[in-house]
Amino acid sequence: MRSAATFILAAALVAAACTPAPPTGDVLAYRGDSARTGTMAGPGPSAPVVSAWEYQAGAAIGSSPVVVGGNAIVVSSEGTVHAVNVQTGVAAWTSKLGSEVGSATPLIIGGLAVIGDEAGVVHALDPAGGTERWRTTLDGPIPGALASSSGLVIAATRTGSAVALKPANGEVAWRTTLRAGVTRSIAATDDAAYFALDGGWFVALRSADGTQLWEAQVASDGSGGTPTVAGGLVYAAAGLDTEGVTPALVALDRATGKERWRYASPQAVAVYAPAVADGRAFAVAEDGTVVALDTSSGRTIWTLNTGAPNDAPPSLVGGTLYVGDTNGSLIAFGAADGAELWRAPIVGVPYPAVVSHGLVFLGTNAGVLYALGRFVP
Repeated sequence: MRSAATFILAAALVAAACTPAPPTGDVLAYRGDSARTGTMAGPGPSAPVVSAWEYQAGAAIGSSPVVVGGNAIVVSSEGTVHAVNVQTGVAAWTSKLGSEVGSATPLIIGGLAVIGDEAGVVHALDPAGGTERWRTTLDGPIPGALASSSGLVIAATRTGSAVALKPANGEVAWRTTLRAGVTRSIAATDDAAYFALDGGWFVALRSADGTQLWEAQVASDGSGGTPTVAGGLVYAAAGLDTEGVTPALVALDRATGKERWRYASPQAVAVYAPAVADGRAFAVAEDGTVVALDTSSGRTIWTLNTGAPNDAPPSLVGGTLYVGDTNGSLIAFGAADGAELWRAPIVGVPYPAVVSHGLVFLGTNAGVLYALGRFVP
């Protein structure tokens, strides 16, 4: 029989695996970390907030930047990687991948910026100058951001392959065939990777060898949003991109994949991946609502309406929540009660914000990378 101490140790290990690394000032992955918790390094700006600079990428930006080495690195939709100095807004370098990209936020790992494209190629670039160090071709388009787990780069394709690559040289460590294509960015903890598949499925694999841990069908059809992993739960945005299915945010047990609770918008519209911290999950929906949910039960703590549809998952620094809406605003709310703190104008549909060095960075489909606030070294 296993002792009580054994169970306590196991629980502690699970919690540690779901906890993002302490902030360093840089933001090295989509939504702040490979678990996609939405928590950022910070610090954020203080009101009043104005634009520090605006960088024109020359094509739509369909993803978030990362911040490393004094640059914000972002990819525009036609496949150009832009490294922009965080203080001045001037390009330090650009590099062309040779293919269009999906939601291709770079992953910083092993001193490289790793990006997947629609041609199915994973590129590893030197983040200091943009030189390509290696490339590996997979079996289909790569729809979103890659993740880091077990010292490996985890990638997936729309054709239904999950692949682990060695970050030093791009060599394939393992490959697993999934039941359907992957539709969004991957999430990962230290020991597992999580995938949203077509048909309403979510799957967890052991990241060391690609063995399936569990799978769960959380909707009868449609695609799923990028998973968020925090506090022993996997948050699955279900029923997206389809008709006849009520979208919902579903909380699954991280160890088993069993459903704990689900939240559906009163207007039956899409609800997207949350930012999670301190027992609360903050989610946005296409009816303009922002909701704070109790992570243990799914109970609504507070809700508000921004006045315009929201489809970019929120970002969180300390007690401040950052939400970009589709009507030209980036809005900061108090996480405790939803009180509006400030708003700043933007142009275009935004993607999830990145908060670092006193600035909020976000790209839009108008091809603009914004830095809002005032630089803090």
